[in-house]
Amino acid sequence: MKPVVVPAAAILLRGRPLRVWLRSALLGAITCVAVAGPLCFTQGGEPLANLGETASRFSRKWAHFGSVYEPVLWTIERATNDPDEWRRDPGNEDLWSNDEQEILARAVCLVLVGGVILVLLGTKVDAWSAARVLLFAMVLFSSTAHPWYLLWALAMMPRAPAAAAWLATLTLPWGYAQLGDVVEWHTPAGVMLLAYAPVYAVLAVDLVRTALRRRGRRKPPFA
Repeated sequence: MKPVVVPAAAILLRGRPLRVWLRSALLGAITCVAVAGPLCFTQGGEPLANLGETASRFSRKWAHFGSVYEPVLWTIERATNDPDEWRRDPGNEDLWSNDEQEILARAVCLVLVGGVILVLLGTKVDAWSAARVLLFAMVLFSSTAHPWYLLWALAMMPRAPAAAAWLATLTLPWGYAQLGDVVEWHTPAGVMLLAYAPVYAVLAVDLVRTALRRRGRRKPPFA
């Protein structure tokens, strides 16, 4: 189960009666038990333990083509130490990890996602648009951005279309240029720029248009 559905559900349920929240929570709990049950009650629960270890490693180390995460990590690495130090002494296992920097970069992205959630919960944007914004923001702020992660946001598109999300479906696959370097798994900076600059440009235009529309709807004082 992906945790992205929890804040998305809160946005979709915003303003609904308490009984709807409780019914949704119950259905979610039943679904989680049905999915996790086979992992808990087979082979002494070892599958669930292995899943937990994988999730823990994923949350700390796995990363691919994150539009915000990668620049933030690059900045933190250069602000805290020499990012090439671990490469110079491959025999020293202590230098083969930058967990502290990666955890900090992930924390920055998590705070940004939290900010988006708070803004959406405090605005009057319709539920479908708010959910689409949140799910798309989670892709942009994630440390790992595979093309299929967009499916969460695209599920909202029939009710809340967005050009930036559609554009991202064309540019995110460019991240697999990383497969050209299977030693250090390095993604060329130019590919990052070409993939994300158009997406953020369209997002900026959309934000400006939205702000102008809302400003035009406001009545001037003393009108």
